[in-house]
Amino acid sequence: IERRLDVNGHRSRQVTRELIAQTDLILAMGPHHVERIEALGGEGKTHLITDYAERSQEGRAIVDPFGGGLENYRTTADELERMISLVFDRITSERAPNGGAL
Repeated sequence: IERRLDVNGHRSRQVTRELIAQTDLILAMGPHHVERIEALGGEGKTHLITDYAERSQEGRAIVDPFGGGLENYRTTADELERMISLVFDRITSERAPNGGAL
């Protein structure tokens, strides 16, 4: 448990129209994921995690480490941690009274 997370109970699931319909925000690692999710009804609520986190439209994907070595997984996990932190900051500021103004 390198990052103090127990993911033993986690299992991947196929993305479905029903699952997409139950969400308000969907963040994906790559543009092909965004396209697939939008095709299943996620248009308008699906974003690349990097674009959403950094408030950009650069279209920069996070490389999927699948099939790579442990260092590839660590690098991807580091980047995802940074992006998720920025996502939480954005959501918090946008949902605060006065649109984040304190």
